[in-house]
Amino acid sequence: EIGGGMAPQVMKLYVVFSSLEIFDKLCSSFGQDILEALYASASSHARGWRGEMALDLLVAYGYLTAHTLVLFYQAVALSVAINSNSNVLLTLLISNNFTELKTNVFKRCEAENLFQVSCADAVERFNLSMYLLIVLVQFVFVQKEELTAARLHEVSHAFLMICVCEIMVDWIKHAFVTKFNRMRPDVYAKFTRILCADTAASATTQEPLANVAARMGFVPLPLFCLAIRVFGNEVLPTLAITVP
Repeated sequence: EIGGGMAPQVMKLYVVFSSLEIFDKLCSSFGQDILEALYASASSHARGWRGEMALDLLVAYGYLTAHTLVLFYQAVALSVAINSNSNVLLTLLISNNFTELKTNVFKRCEAENLFQVSCADAVERFNLSMYLLIVLVQFVFVQKEELTAARLHEVSHAFLMICVCEIMVDWIKHAFVTKFNRMRPDVYAKFTRILCADTAASATTQEPLANVAARMGFVPLPLFCLAIRVFGNEVLPTLAITVP
């Protein structure tokens, strides 16, 4: 049971999670085009005007900064939820996942739409695994708490709750979508073949895996910037690495 003092905290975290998720989707939808425009202007020898590349670089820098900040605050919000009362994390997971189920389950869905949903779920799971890794790194290297048995059990329970809840919601969602739209389970094998074909086609281009990332709606550069920020500024200084 969540008390009266805990309810505002849950509402604030829910609003923050929902807002950051919307901003993340907006940044991802524009990010691939922005980076492709920068690559095209950098590799093209015939530019329309002299400042075209500088403008594209400025726009790309602003986008990367904004998207990296969104991902950073998503990791911070998840860390706050994990370090809060377990009821807060459970209520937040139920609220977010119920909204996801309501959005996708009771709608007409074609195979193309299911493919996009599957790609979005794969990207979401990868991002979530990175957030959990960042939370674990902050727990070990930044907070420097003693890894007592009780504390380790509490953190492990929170991580397991998040992973199990995410997997169960995805299973339920895809089970309902395929049942109500009368799709066979082997449609997922077709999706896998499409991604494998994109991977094979990208191997012969100057941008490896660019087709796969574009099809899945995954922009890896902001997440890479976040990982560099966390591991470079918070992990390496605590390791006290010195050059002989």
